[in-house]
Amino acid sequence: MAVKPFTSKLSSLDKRKAFSSLKAYSLHQAPSERGAFRGFITTLRKELNASELLRCFDLVGALHQNFYENWLTAEMMSDYAEAIKSLVEKLKRLAR
Repeated sequence: MAVKPFTSKLSSLDKRKAFSSLKAYSLHQAPSERGAFRGFITTLRKELNASELLRCFDLVGALHQNFYENWLTAEMMSDYAEAIKSLVEKLKRLAR
């Protein structure tokens, strides 16, 4: 599964705004609040106009579900894992 890079399209101002959004969101959410991270990803997707963020985050849920239900093929799991690695790297770059 190919995931289009979005960070190359972002200016340094956009990256700072995204990181500020992450900090503000995390400060106002209880760590155990159900769906808090999903809410943040949705907000970040809107602010950055990066719909692939939400799709990649959904792959995380699919892999988690697959842990219990074992319904994905090995190839699908590999593709999903690569997309998720890409998401994590993108989020790390935004946080810098």
